[in-house]
Amino acid sequence: MSDNAPENPEKKQAAPKSVNKLSRDQRLRDIEARVDDALSAIEDLAELLMEENEAVLGRDDETFQGLQDEKVLLVEEYKKAMHAFEVRQGDMVLLEPDLRATLRQSHEHLEKIFADNIEILDIAQHATGRVIGIIIDAARKAVNQAERYDDDGAIDQGARGGPVGFDKTL
Repeated sequence: MSDNAPENPEKKQAAPKSVNKLSRDQRLRDIEARVDDALSAIEDLAELLMEENEAVLGRDDETFQGLQDEKVLLVEEYKKAMHAFEVRQGDMVLLEPDLRATLRQSHEHLEKIFADNIEILDIAQHATGRVIGIIIDAARKAVNQAERYDDDGAIDQGARGGPVGFDKTL
């Protein structure tokens, strides 16, 4: 087997030391590139989620809506970056401990921001639901208190309002 022959995983132990070393170096470069991609994806997604949190808390619907398409794209990039580690999990041991620690800390930071984001969105959704409920109740009361007219256009003294329904699907 020559040094230029493609690496065969089944015959890895039989390969010369120079091929093993080159293979290890290539794997190290590859996993380092994956870490760089992951750190970039984590940072981009974390920044967007923090901006989204500020928009929700500040009731800035325009900014919130404007972030949604980008959020979908960044979540997909993040998933891709994490999947790259799943398929090369064994190569993580090749990384310097400091780089592994940086990746772990960045991921933990993103998880906290995700948790904050979910909590803020849940609170906003609950508040919106309460406001819609108040509007529905007020509309029902207004309809129930409204006067009805008979066929001649005179106020029908016996009729008062009617049922009000509201389609809550958005």
